[in-house]
Amino acid sequence: MIYLDRDPRRPHVHAAALQMALVRDYLGRISTADGSGRLYMLALLRPCFAALRWLQAERFADQPQLVSLIDDTEREVEELSHLGHGEMNWSGGMSPRVRCPVCGHKLTVAPELPECPSCVQLAVAAYNRLASSYEGFGTDSV
Repeated sequence: MIYLDRDPRRPHVHAAALQMALVRDYLGRISTADGSGRLYMLALLRPCFAALRWLQAERFADQPQLVSLIDDTEREVEELSHLGHGEMNWSGGMSPRVRCPVCGHKLTVAPELPECPSCVQLAVAAYNRLASSYEGFGTDSV
C-alpha cells in the first residue's frame, strides 16, 4: 500500500493520477459514442498508456505487477472501443441521447457526462485495479 504523505514517489503518483483521470474520463465518453467515435477516442488514449508504461519502468520499477495491470486496462479499453464494430445506431436522430448507440442500454447521468453502465463496466474493473493503492499506482488515494 502506498502512503502518499511519506512516499518519495508522491510526484510520480500524481503524474500517474493525471493519466488515469484522462483514461477514466474517456471511458465514459467512449461508452456513449458511436462505433467510429469509440475507435477515435481509443487512439487519443494511447499516449496515456505509453506514459503509464514509462512511469512504471522509470519510477515504479519495483512494482512489476503494474506492467500486467496496464496491459489489462488497455486491453479492456480496446474491447470497449471495438463494441459496435464502427457502426452507428442513433435511432433518435439529433435528439438528446438517452440510450447507448451500441448496446441500447439507458445512459446514466454522471455528474459531468452521461455514460453507458453496461458498456463502461467492461473496463472499470481493470481500471480500478490499476488505480488501487494495494496493487496499482495508488492513484485512488490522490
